[in-house]
Formats: sequence, structure tokens, C-alpha cells
Amino acid sequence: MKTQEEIFKIVKTARQIIKALPPKKLTKSTDDGYVREYNRMVGEDGANPDKLWLAICATQSKSTYRRRVAATMYCCHLQLQEALRIQDAAQRAGDMDLLRHQVAVIEEVVGILNILDRHKGLCPLKDTVRRRSKRSDLKYLPKNWRNQLHKQLKGSKYELAYLVEAVSGCRPGELEKGAKVICSREENLLTVRIDNGVKVTEQKGQPWREITYQVDENPLIRALFEVCTDVVSGKQRTETVVYIEKTTNWRAALSSAGQKLWPELRFRVCPYHLRNAAASDWKRAGRSEGEVSAALGHCVNKTSSSYGQFQIGRADGGLSPVEVSAARPILDTRNLNTYFGQPPLPKN
Repeated sequence: MKTQEEIFKIVKTARQIIKALPPKKLTKSTDDGYVREYNRMVGEDGANPDKLWLAICATQSKSTYRRRVAATMYCCHLQLQEALRIQDAAQRAGDMDLLRHQVAVIEEVVGILNILDRHKGLCPLKDTVRRRSKRSDLKYLPKNWRNQLHKQLKGSKYELAYLVEAVSGCRPGELEKGAKVICSREENLLTVRIDNGVKVTEQKGQPWREITYQVDENPLIRALFEVCTDVVSGKQRTETVVYIEKTTNWRAALSSAGQKLWPELRFRVCPYHLRNAAASDWKRAGRSEGEVSAALGHCVNKTSSSYGQFQIGRADGGLSPVEVSAARPILDTRNLNTYFGQPPLPKN
């Protein structure tokens, strides 16, 4: 049984950790994902520090390891806050049994955080396997694969969703929330507007963004324009909201269409292949890093390097926006004194 002095020391350490680790504001999907990941690793045995550390390291993927560390840090922070709150209430009520139980919880969580701190900035994984890159998959697809997929999905309930995904490179989660297609007959322009960007926080992502094209520069853009204006042919300007009911069903439909076209393909076609293909075209068309990042829904230009490749982009008949606009300026993280869409900051 711990002495009062030992209990005081453990609680003091926990309060210092809480102070040093201010809570992060996460999106609900990220929050839920971290909690699921943490609960899966902890299992029914409780958060034993050594066992949990083994569970974190039970992977060959560095990205999975980093996600597990982030999930553990986040959930441990929540646990510490709750345990300290209950401990304070138990102390005021004179309930020593409850107080000692919460102190045991605190000690366990602190033990986990101490292990993570010892490995901060290091990856203990020895035999790692590089994750297959969606953009590297593109070289195995036929030159006109996007047009072939459109023919395969034409007339289906996913045709519009496919065309929006293909020309905008939006995330499946954004399509689930709905993307607006704005068509102007007079100006011969088509704009895809994503009003509900995902992976958006106070400092990250784009709450909204728009990508505008000349209608006749690409068969996919022309097809999307014709489908959206067909039922209201008399109007000069139309707005159509395109959405999918469920991301998993949309992924399955796209994968199935790809398998029918290319049964020998070593991977399944997914929405992120379309996202990378769009980014490749934008780069080939000469769009800046900032514009590519904005079109992808990011707010720093460095992230554009993770999507698409200039040499894979289509020189003829590819996607070349006439304009890209977004809610937030793009921070130039390669050179920290310029912003996309704004003049460089003055140098001292």
C-alpha cells in the first residue's frame, strides 16, 4: 500500500504531464479513430505499460506505428484528466479506496507515457515494409484508364460520383458530404466546389475549395457538364450537388469496375488513385505547389509532393484548371516567408 507521500508524488507528476501536454483539438472522425485504435491495443487486460508498448510495436509499417503512438498519447491524456478529476473528488469525500484505485490508474498511464517519451523521435521497428503507394500504382494502368472506368460506370448510380472524383481529386469522405458542380453554358466553364472539407481543424485543411475548368479540354469534364445540364438544358447556369450514401459502397463499386476491366491487375483501383492522377495532371499542366495543395484540400504546399508525379501526368487531354481557389492561404513550408495567394513577408 502506497504512503501519502508516494501518492502525492504520483499525482504531482501527472499534473506536470497534463500541463506539458495541452489537449489537441481533433475532428470527430480522428478522435473516434484514435479511441478505437487504443482500445484494440489495450484489449481486456487493461493498459499495462509493457504489454501496450509491445502492441504498439507489433507492426511492420512506420505509419501504423506513428498512428498508434499518436492514439496512445491522445487517449492517455484523456485518461489522466479523468483520473485526476475522480481522485480530487475522492480526496474531498475521504474515500481512500477510490483514491488509491485512481492513483493506480494514474501510475499505469504515466508509465506508458514514460516509455513513449524514451522513444520520442525514434522508430524502434527493425523489419519495416514500405506501404504501397497509390501514385506508384498509376504506371501500371493503361494510358486512358480513367475514360475506360467512366464507360464501365456510365449509366450507373455512381457515374456522377466517379466523374466528380476524377476531375476534382476530392476525398471519398468529402463526396459523402456532397460536392457541388457549377456549370456555366455562357462561359463554357465547370467548377467543382467542396464545401465540407474533411481533415479540417482550426489550423489545418481547407473548409472549402473550388476547381474550375474549361468544359472542352477533357472528356471527363465534358461528360460531367453534360450530365449535370441535361435535365435543365434551358438554363445558362446550373448547380448540382453530387454525393454518395456510403464511402465503403463507393469504394467497392469502383474496385469492382476496375477488376472487370483489368482482372490481372495486382491492386484494386480506389478513389485515391483518381486523387493522385488528378494531382499528376495538375503538376504536368504547370500549376504551382500552392495551387495543387489548395486543390487537394491542404493548407501547406509541402503536402503536394506526396500526391501525383509530373512525369505521370497527361500532357495532352489531361486536367488543367483555369482557376483554383480555397478558404485559406497556402503556407509555403519549403520557404517559411511566403504564402500562396499573398505577397512574401518582408525580410528583416
